[in-house]
Amino acid sequence: MFSTNTIPGGLAVMIRKQAELLARDATFMPTMAGAFQLGSELVPSEADLALFHTWLADEFASIPANVIWCNREVPLTEAVAALTGPRLPGEVRHMPVSTLGTAPVAGLMTAEQNLMFRAVHDAMHAKLRVDDSWHGELATTLGHLHTAPPQIWGILASEVAGQAAVAIFEGEFPEQRLSRDCLRVLAFDESNPLCI
Repeated sequence: MFSTNTIPGGLAVMIRKQAELLARDATFMPTMAGAFQLGSELVPSEADLALFHTWLADEFASIPANVIWCNREVPLTEAVAALTGPRLPGEVRHMPVSTLGTAPVAGLMTAEQNLMFRAVHDAMHAKLRVDDSWHGELATTLGHLHTAPPQIWGILASEVAGQAAVAIFEGEFPEQRLSRDCLRVLAFDESNPLCI
């Protein structure tokens, strides 16, 4: 298992290609949006929540920059630029992350953990060199799955691909929920190497 910071270049290329295949399928986004909105509820066990929180703390600690919390909108391009440009010897990077609109996620994350998740998610975008399009969100989801234990894949598939599908397909961010069907849609697509 890798951390966001240690995903090899070849794996990053494979993840981007896989996400591109999925994003090109015109039925995939509405299927994922439906799975998020109408799928059976995912209620993580205490052990899975603890595992998710440990994964999140480890991923946050592996970000190769100081995270700066900003009380303003931070475009993804600004956050990504902090991690992708040439680095001078001894240079300390600062990655801006917006605090706007971040609240606790009942039963999953405190407000602080939600901010950490936002930073980890932006760092994955930077590592994979993808934008915040549907393709980019799919790639980021797949990237997160390569860094996480399988017990929390359902949380990540729902939190990233499921919410993104609804937000992009319907034009507004959905009410928070976890759906176990998001992972089923993602993992059982025949073209997906994560097929289980």
